[in-house]
Amino acid sequence: MDLRHVCSALMLCGVALLWSATANAQFEQRKKETKNFYVVREAGSDQCTIKPGKWGDNPAGMVGNGPYASKDYANAAIKTFPECKGTKSDKTTKSDKTKKKQKTE
Repeated sequence: MDLRHVCSALMLCGVALLWSATANAQFEQRKKETKNFYVVREAGSDQCTIKPGKWGDNPAGMVGNGPYASKDYANAAIKTFPECKGTKSDKTTKSDKTKKKQKTE
């Protein structure tokens, strides 16, 4: 190998390292902290509530296997848990709103 090939190889390695560092920094900037929602049973009753929290910080009295990505998903899950039969869902989901709108038209 002559000096020209060695310089070219080093230059390509430098460009690749610079590009990967820039791409990683841009990814870290875009990463957004999202909320997770947990279905939590109130002690001594059949009422459940939706509580926001961080991933991995499971609140005491949590019902189900894990967090939900939105309040709508958590609200829909409350309806399926037998532990939460006394909970009255006062919020309608987006699909419920769509169904009502279609009926009125």
